[in-house]
Formats: sequence, C-alpha cells, structure tokens
Amino acid sequence: MSKLKIRLLAVAIFFGIGCSMAQKKAQEEPDFLSRIFKNDPAYLFCYSTPQSKGLVFNYSFDGLLWKKVGNGATYFKPGSDVGGSFIDPSIVRGPDGMFHLVWATDSTKGSIGYACSSDLTTWTKEKMLTVTSGAAQAPELFYHSASKQFFLLWASASNTLYYTTTKDFVTFQPTKPFYEASYTVSDPFVFKKSGSYHLFFKNDNSLPLEKNIRMVSSLNIKKFRANAVEPLTGIEPSKGPSVLKIGKYIYLYYTNYNTNTYRAMRCKSLSDPQWEDATPYMTFPSGNAQGTVFNVDDKTLHDLQSFLKK
Repeated sequence: MSKLKIRLLAVAIFFGIGCSMAQKKAQEEPDFLSRIFKNDPAYLFCYSTPQSKGLVFNYSFDGLLWKKVGNGATYFKPGSDVGGSFIDPSIVRGPDGMFHLVWATDSTKGSIGYACSSDLTTWTKEKMLTVTSGAAQAPELFYHSASKQFFLLWASASNTLYYTTTKDFVTFQPTKPFYEASYTVSDPFVFKKSGSYHLFFKNDNSLPLEKNIRMVSSLNIKKFRANAVEPLTGIEPSKGPSVLKIGKYIYLYYTNYNTNTYRAMRCKSLSDPQWEDATPYMTFPSGNAQGTVFNVDDKTLHDLQSFLKK
C-alpha cells in the first residue's frame, strides 16, 4: 500500500472514530475537539472591601500575577435583612459543580450568610445559617469527599474552632469543637494533600503577642493534635490563611494586617515543608480584605469577566 493511501486511511479512521465517539457522548462532550483542548486552570481570590460590601474577585493563571476581575466589580451583595455585613467570604465548589458561598454577617450574633451559584454571577436568594449561639467569625467551607458532606468551620473569639457538617445546606449536624488550643485561635482553613489534612489558622494570642499563622496536620479531619503545631509567619501580624496547589508548589496566602498587603509563602511538600517567601515574586492588587483562594477553569473565568459586558 502506498504512503498516500496509508495517510488517507489514517485520516478516515481518525474522523470515523471521532464521529462515533461524538455521537455516543454528545451530552458529555460539546464536540470532538474538547477531548484534545481542555480548559486550562485558573485561580480566583474572593473577598470583600468596605467600598463594595459584597463579593469581589481577583484572578491569576500562575498564582503570582493577580489582577482584578471586572475592574473590581461587585458580583454579589446580600440584602440588609441578612445581617447587614459581608465579611470574610469563603467559596467551595461541590461535586455537582455548584459554588457554595458563606460569609460572616455579624461576629457577635453567631450567624453566617449563605448563597450558591452555578457560575459565580447569578446567585440564589441569600439566607442565614444559625449554627451557633456564640460568635461566628471567619467562616470557612471544606468539601469532604469521603463522607460526601461539607464541613463549615468558624472561630468564636476563644481557644476553640468549631464546625458542623451538611450535605444540602438545609440540615446541619450538631455543632462540635474542631480544634482546641491553649491560646485564642481564629481564621481556620483546611487543605488536603496526599491523604493528609492540614489545618491552617491564626494564633490570635495577645499575651505573649503572637498573631501569626500556624499549621497542624492529621490523617483524620476530626482529630488534630494541639501540641503538633508549626508556626509559619513568625512575628509578622498575619491573618486569613488560604492554600492552593499550583504547579509544583503549595502556596499559602495571607494578609499582613498592619500594612494591609497580601503576601504568600510556598513549599513543595507539606510532609517536610521548606517554606520560602514568594511575596517578592507576586503582584497583587492593593487594598484587599480577608478572603479565600480556589481554582476554576479558564472558561469559568472568561464567563465571569464577560458577564458585566453583556
């Protein structure tokens, strides 16, 4: 068989297989090219500002160069009937593709705001999650795939971080202690890597003065040891830890609240972390409050960018 015939046969087989696969998976794949060209990862930082009083985003493709989405536009703003405040937002994407958003509405009344969205632009009616009778500061979400439920964590201006679990944000399990220390703790964030759970939080002690970010690890998400803690940010006044795996690095983002600047540390392994300061390599818009980083695909980011242009 000539080389030309071989090439023509290969092309025919290629398109034949492609058409067959496209017919079988028409509902799963928009077209055959989607099997070749996948969406690249993108990263979002959700936060609020005193000016916006609602949900604002920054975006990045490498975790270092960050820019404002929609020139700093507000993509969600709760009504005055839901606490009146929008503080420390946290977003997690569930297995069904929905983005779940929680935020602190009033740090003294134990109420947490909630809404969800399929695209980060159109949100359900906000509602209050009354999960505690005490303070509910810096709420954070984590999806636990093994038990197929969401962990909702928060601080309470005490030595204890608390949590509840839910599968539908309608029914919640009774509130329980999540982590207890010998000093005041706040700003919880859970990150899973290689079968281990890593809890990042702020040591909020005043005497002696600490105010730094710490990390504790466990194989069981409900059993973190208080005496196995690694301080990360030294004496730097830090808050709002948030963690992402980007490329070969694990990034820890946090706010220096004295200078109101966003900073970053990174390492390649959390089992034996060798942290380095990544802030000199990072460009981040100024004036950001506390928030959470999470990953999306570039189509989601594109749709978010173009939403305000329609």
